[in-house]
Amino acid sequence: MNWCTARSKVDSPTSPTTRICNPSFTGGPFSVAPFFLFNYLKVRNRFLWGCFFLFPAIDPVRNIVHYPTMATVDQKVALIVIDGWGVAGPNSPPQGDAIAAAETPHMSGFAEANSKTAQGYSELDASSLAVGLPEGLMGNSEVGHLNIGAGRVVWQDSVRIDQTLKKGEMGKVPSVVKAFNRAKEGNGRLHLLGLVSDGGVHSNITHLFALLDVAKEMQIPEVYIHFFADGRDTDPKSADGFMQQLVEKTQQIGLGAVATVVGRYYIMDRDKRWERVEVGLKGLVTGEGEDSSDPLKTIKERYEKKENDEFLKPIIVGGKERRIQGKSSLVYPSQCVRN
Repeated sequence: MNWCTARSKVDSPTSPTTRICNPSFTGGPFSVAPFFLFNYLKVRNRFLWGCFFLFPAIDPVRNIVHYPTMATVDQKVALIVIDGWGVAGPNSPPQGDAIAAAETPHMSGFAEANSKTAQGYSELDASSLAVGLPEGLMGNSEVGHLNIGAGRVVWQDSVRIDQTLKKGEMGKVPSVVKAFNRAKEGNGRLHLLGLVSDGGVHSNITHLFALLDVAKEMQIPEVYIHFFADGRDTDPKSADGFMQQLVEKTQQIGLGAVATVVGRYYIMDRDKRWERVEVGLKGLVTGEGEDSSDPLKTIKERYEKKENDEFLKPIIVGGKERRIQGKSSLVYPSQCVRN
């Protein structure tokens, strides 16, 4: 039986590719194996073993071609995903690479010339822009599965936002325009809340800067920034640098003021530990925390007390005036506000 094996996850930044064995498929312009996903389909109270082809779409039970313009496949094909199995690059260090150190006659045999078990061996990039991630960012299991299942590059939120910025179209995004107009036509107060770092997992500081530029263009009267410190996807003591960048940006455009600083531990918990989130929430709304007129200085003082970014307890800047009040508009620059 011809079959296909693929590895969609890179186990290290030095292993940037995956392998796929192609069972001599030449359907149309795609000289690659027809990926498909197996699913149980409940039809009239009975389950059918169905498959969804991303190229030839054939129901193997009824032998019905769903898309008559696509090629049919007579041979069976299996998609096997082995998480974490990457192909070491030419400059990958041998130390600590269990796959490179192990004897893998079957897997290595796929790549051999005139292989009896696989034809059309090739390697696929599984990181960076090849799978819709920001340039240079290593892949992961979820991203690999998503791209394999879709049969195309699925751009992640961060990359999609970056593309919008490059086109200069952030001010044309409907949800942004709607929220900003609401603030302008309401009480004139816009609150930007989210992780402020360049970690790229949940947010990127450049996206926050772009929103500030849009707020300036739309003449929003008051913009307050609630700074969620990272320290997990970035260096544990890097918030001071990001705060410096933010302060310089607000001074440059003449709009925006820091209202709150709080570590993600106390504001981005995803496991229903409400006692943690309550600490951050009270800082945002009621102003419970350490008052400060210079958030950058206060962050550095916290470092001296062995308090890292992730665990910064609320720092309150601007007193009650900058708290979240009724009828204010809140926008989260973070791609996904969670841990």
